[in-house]
Amino acid sequence: MKNIKLKSSPLKISTQLLVHINEAISRNKIAKERTHISINFRDSEYNYKLGGYHPVEIGLEKMGDNKRWSLLYITDFSYLGYPYAELVKELNFDFSEGMLFTNYCPPRPITHYTVKALFELWQHNFISYLEFSAFDQIKVST
Repeated sequence: MKNIKLKSSPLKISTQLLVHINEAISRNKIAKERTHISINFRDSEYNYKLGGYHPVEIGLEKMGDNKRWSLLYITDFSYLGYPYAELVKELNFDFSEGMLFTNYCPPRPITHYTVKALFELWQHNFISYLEFSAFDQIKVST
């Protein structure tokens, strides 16, 4: 599969993030006729007692003959609850709905200035984690 090129997005997706998405996909044999891709980034040592790097999932979709992909979502998971912690969506940038969903505040439009600032911070940190190999499991599924 050739490099993924994204349609325009209400949030600025950095070139570095696109490079990492393309690297993850190129390491896997994904047929070019696929229209949905999920990329999962995991730190196998992450747990509710000691912490670690939150699991992240990125969903992409391609429709019709158009060769550009759309981001469906970027979801950051974390453990919540004690003493029986569950892995839950902590931040869910839902591009298909145009909303940010989080446990800590009501849903907000993805175009809201606070969401844009949060995404910029999240993206910067996530790219840093990728660059120093914080995730030892990166899987692509269709």
